[in-house]
Amino acid sequence: IIEHMLSKKLAFRIVKETMPEVEIMGSWQFHYSSWKTGVPKMPRILIKYEDCLSNPKKELTKIIYFLSKILKFKLDDDQIEFSVNNSHFNSFKENESKFGFKETKKEIFFRKGKKNQWKNELSLSQITKIENMLSSEMKLLGYL
Repeated sequence: IIEHMLSKKLAFRIVKETMPEVEIMGSWQFHYSSWKTGVPKMPRILIKYEDCLSNPKKELTKIIYFLSKILKFKLDDDQIEFSVNNSHFNSFKENESKFGFKETKKEIFFRKGKKNQWKNELSLSQITKIENMLSSEMKLLGYL
């Protein structure tokens, strides 16, 4: 998985379950770069998982505000509060165990719900490889 995450190669597959969709698979660096500077004049928002953990209401409000500008709807404080109260990690984990999670078929997606778990799960050589290959992006994001 680490080699794929750091690979300079792109791959794609066409999924034809209901409506054909193209899934592009590339390195974390490619995906980050495409989100950050991809299509000119495309509205963007950067949300970090760690920020969602530390201040979920602020981050969810930021997301909803961003979407309200694009989709032209009014913010509703009661709905935001409802969303925050019903978006706890344990609820997602419980729903995945009951109903599954479309994004993954074999592995558990909602595992621990804590920040920086990669530092506990990966070997020192894997961490070193990631930090060396992605140091500029990780510094920009405040991870190094």
